[in-house]
Amino acid sequence: MEIIRSTIPPTLFKSPVDGTIYAVAGGNWQIAPPNITLKELRDNYWIDESDNIISKPLPQPDKSFTFKSSKGDTLYEVTLTNNHWHCTCPGFGYHRGQCRHLNLAKSQLYS
Repeated sequence: MEIIRSTIPPTLFKSPVDGTIYAVAGGNWQIAPPNITLKELRDNYWIDESDNIISKPLPQPDKSFTFKSSKGDTLYEVTLTNNHWHCTCPGFGYHRGQCRHLNLAKSQLYS
């Protein structure tokens, strides 16, 4: 029997027609040895591929926020586009993508 690579744990199925034992994982069906146990199947013939799945962040709709500068004489825009944040203030660049306005926008969005 070949190694089963899947994200779904395999199970055993016995055909009611002819009694053949199958190892099944998703769409993968293989004839299994007649006396194999489910534990043996999962321990010796299955490679869990779920560790290879890369989770992606959930897409966020585009958002825009406007905040006054600390002196109150300038407006800065904070945007969220394709899960990336940006602020037009100088501090955003100085502080490597973190600024007071960004923190305010996140608190408004996620609270």
